[in-house]
Amino acid sequence: MVPIYKLVLKSSIGLANVTLTPSGQNTRELENIYKLLEDDAHIFKDNTLAIIHIENDNIYDAYNIAKIQIQQSLDVLMHLVRSDTLFQGFSTTDKVQYWKRDELTPKPELSSWFYIEDNFTGEYIATNTDKIIEPEALVLDDNFNSKLSLLEWYESLFFELADNKNKKIESLFSALKWLRRSWDADNAEDQIIYAIIALEFVIAGESAPPLISPNYQESIIRASLEALNEIYIGDEKEKKLIIQQLKQKLSHALTDAPLLSKMRSLIQRLNVPIAEEDIMRIKNARTLRNEVVHGKSSEALKLIDVWKLNNAIGLITAHKLKSIKGLNE
Repeated sequence: MVPIYKLVLKSSIGLANVTLTPSGQNTRELENIYKLLEDDAHIFKDNTLAIIHIENDNIYDAYNIAKIQIQQSLDVLMHLVRSDTLFQGFSTTDKVQYWKRDELTPKPELSSWFYIEDNFTGEYIATNTDKIIEPEALVLDDNFNSKLSLLEWYESLFFELADNKNKKIESLFSALKWLRRSWDADNAEDQIIYAIIALEFVIAGESAPPLISPNYQESIIRASLEALNEIYIGDEKEKKLIIQQLKQKLSHALTDAPLLSKMRSLIQRLNVPIAEEDIMRIKNARTLRNEVVHGKSSEALKLIDVWKLNNAIGLITAHKLKSIKGLNE
């Protein structure tokens, strides 16, 4: 059970596994919450509640799954509410819907509070995830200053970037920017996307053997174009355009090495001490990133795996930065 701010219901709404109930309901669960929270229980009493039943072995995973499904129910709800049927001629039902401007600006959001009850044991818990103790300020002591004093080469890269606009250094500092965004992002999907963007900046300018040997590339392209020319039925002008586009795509696909091949080539060239497990983690993240940006559903990485992913990309980045100063030789 999760309270939702800025959402007022006149009656309960069911969206798949999620039930949204109006505020002010007197339930057994609410009585339990008052026993646990006392002063903060009004958050559950005064707001719409999202209720969902999840089967799982532990509370943490159950909460995360529930949070995702409740968030998805809000996505659906706001899509239905904000669909502009008057101007777009669109309706999710077979009847014309009406649209009100005052439905556009409110932004319902999940609270950080939740209530979980075990249906088998009867045990329950209610808490605020914002109150989970985590360090807020980064504290750097004399040990960090000592470490920094040994990294004069790193500082010199700043000066080179400012004075010469070195494209290679600029690309790597862009990688650091996206890597920090990955560390700081609030959800796994953003973390993965930002991490792979960082990797692409690191790999920029690298080369690797093409997917197909140059000895076969021309024959493959010619055979493909001849096959299309034989089977295509349609406008001659359109056929010429398609053949031209296919030739360009095939030439690019066959001559340009994949990103991960370039990464392995970089790792080998700089002798980066990275475990094969981390290379596979990067490969998996790259696959997940492609699925997300191309609209395919995928299973998100666990937080610890995202941290390991960022560490691995950070390791490759550090070695390429050092290589600019000749420190890998």
